[in-house]
Amino acid sequence: MLGVLLGMTDCDWQASDRSFQRALQLDPNSSRAHGRLGILLHEQGRYSEAESELRRTVEINPADKTAI
Repeated sequence: MLGVLLGMTDCDWQASDRSFQRALQLDPNSSRAHGRLGILLHEQGRYSEAESELRRTVEINPADKTAI
């Protein structure tokens, strides 16, 4: 959630990215972290990276509709 807050409220994309990278270091299979990161990357216009993260979200847990 820290990454979301930093990105969406403060528009601090670098801090947001660091927060997500740390979350994924702690839990590389977090579908929520991958999904939220994908959304923020999309907001920044980083579409290919966003697509990769969103695809990873579905790979990890295809049934979780709340991850994105």
